[in-house]
Amino acid sequence: MPGDEQAVPGPGAGDEQQVPLCLDVLLVLLRGVSWAGVWWMWPLIAAPAVAVAFTIRGSYCAAGADWLRTRGGWVELYELTEISMHVNGSSVDLFREDRHRRGLTAQIDLLQANGRLWDLVHNGLRHSAAGGAEVNAYARKALSLPAR
Repeated sequence: MPGDEQAVPGPGAGDEQQVPLCLDVLLVLLRGVSWAGVWWMWPLIAAPAVAVAFTIRGSYCAAGADWLRTRGGWVELYELTEISMHVNGSSVDLFREDRHRRGLTAQIDLLQANGRLWDLVHNGLRHSAAGGAEVNAYARKALSLPAR
């Protein structure tokens, strides 16, 4: 995926370092530093840290002139065949699928967090909508997408 990319770290970025630090502080307060010499104590610290690192990974998105990438994959923005938005709990998800049948779902507020990234994405959405992509009514109204 060539070109300039705009990356936006999502919520939770950097949080994985806080849990092991909290465990270390708790152990020092309860047992002093003598626990550091006990070999079986290290897996007790490492296992939760690894689990947290995999579950609280921050969201990620990047865009170039004609593509968008998230942790879920990538799509070509100017060749979208489907654009839809849906409310998902407290967030709004934007789903896109390109002509190669690559689908991608991302939170709209994550995409809009970086103005330059959002400009790239929105231009691709407008181009695809004008070119005949299927757009649900919610996405058409919320994103001011043109009719076919």
